[in-house]
Amino acid sequence: NLRGISILAVLAFHIFPNAFPNAYLGVDIFFVISGYLVTLQLLKSREYRLGEYLSNFYFRRLKRIIPSAISIIVLTLIVTYSLLGVVIFVQNLSDAAWANAFMANWYYLKQNLNYFAARNLNLFQHYWSLAIEEQFYLVWPLIIFLFKRSKWPPLLVLITSGALYIFSHYPASFYGSQNRAWELAAGSLLTINNKK
Repeated sequence: NLRGISILAVLAFHIFPNAFPNAYLGVDIFFVISGYLVTLQLLKSREYRLGEYLSNFYFRRLKRIIPSAISIIVLTLIVTYSLLGVVIFVQNLSDAAWANAFMANWYYLKQNLNYFAARNLNLFQHYWSLAIEEQFYLVWPLIIFLFKRSKWPPLLVLITSGALYIFSHYPASFYGSQNRAWELAAGSLLTINNKK
């Protein structure tokens, strides 16, 4: 599983940064693969009405993501309170709330938190990438729905991906959704190319 390898690369970067200085690129690879797989799922969808198409997608997505995401947040808070005390627990409540809302990336962006320089005890910082994925999938299913009905489907996604890439160069740092959306869209283009 390539996504598993990309996650291992990121872990290697965090644990052995000097030995694997570029392994953080596993995040970029993960986004591309995620875009590929989710677009493949959307293209295989047989629903013909927009409401049914979107509701089925979001139901499957939430059913897969929500239980594990919330369970980890709650378990982390319980362990934090038990082992690290009430002060650290309270310090991380806000982070937990933003992580639970899939908005952690914008929360850390607003705090001007440097991902590579962070040395504080931040228990939910890793939720930034999940937040970007979920924000992207608020829009992408609709684009693919239109893509499936377009006379020039590859052109539609190509233009969208190109626009996202251009937009990604606007300042928003490591956490910005607009800085990462083009990677998910690039994976989608690979799916469409393979489906020809």
